[in-house]
Amino acid sequence: MHLQLLCAFVSLWFFYFGLERYVMKIAITGLTGFLGHYVAKKLFERDVHIQALIRDSSNVLHLQDYQKKITYHKGDLTNKENLKQFVQGADVVIHMAYERQGALSDS
Repeated sequence: MHLQLLCAFVSLWFFYFGLERYVMKIAITGLTGFLGHYVAKKLFERDVHIQALIRDSSNVLHLQDYQKKITYHKGDLTNKENLKQFVQGADVVIHMAYERQGALSDS
């Protein structure tokens, strides 16, 4: 249901602003996760470019079909400056990342 709403929002954004030929830039956290992969597949039905925030340990092999439409930014959610750079130039930000126990350092 939420994925359908997201895709509807993107479609309305294009229609409302007359951006049929505009390549929307979407910044996504959690793209390499289970849900992120399916969101990307739906979004790529439209002409979008995704900026993905990934960790050094992220596996991106399942996103190979979309490599030309994804820019990867290495970093994590705890670094504010990194996040500012990551969302720079994005039209929309979708936050789907979560912290698994042990995924981030305790520093």
